[in-house]
Amino acid sequence: MKSPLRSMLVAIAAVVALSVVGTASASAHEFEYEIVGKFKRVSNTPQIFTTKAGGNVVECTTDSVSGANPEGGANRKLHLEFAYSGCTVTVGGFPFPATVSSAKYLFNSEGTANLENTVTVSVPATGCKITLPAQENLKPVTYENTPVKDVTFNLKFENAKSQGSINSEGKCVAGENTTGTYAGKTAIEEEGHSWDWK
Repeated sequence: MKSPLRSMLVAIAAVVALSVVGTASASAHEFEYEIVGKFKRVSNTPQIFTTKAGGNVVECTTDSVSGANPEGGANRKLHLEFAYSGCTVTVGGFPFPATVSSAKYLFNSEGTANLENTVTVSVPATGCKITLPAQENLKPVTYENTPVKDVTFNLKFENAKSQGSINSEGKCVAGENTTGTYAGKTAIEEEGHSWDWK
């Protein structure tokens, strides 16, 4: 036979547990859409990746964004593809024109991202290459709603992995690096519709 005190303690524990679950659910963030639609870049700051593999700084002046939300309503994950242009790589203190392949990201509304493909940075003048392998839990990512119902993605990745490859003249910085950083802001709109992060 249960004592009144034990029954009361069990009831209190149940109430506390439900309260915690309710708080966690209420604090979860989501991307909210009016309707199914496609995404594109509205504006961006320079996208800067810093690594010791293959060079010092990779900077691209422009990124374009493509992707579509899976359905209207709310979702905690969003697939977007970033394409880069106007890129340079600083090697030995000198900037060289570079090409950067597109990056496919899976963004989580709670502030992380997965890079889902390998990104290659090529420097034709030197023959050097830097590759960024697919990797998970890149962070932090912050989101900011704009007055015109776009969402600004602020990427400030830390501890990004990269690999530098040596050229035939041995002038590139080879080896793996796990302390890369990525910084850049991009305002993204859903074409013809409003959306936000909550």
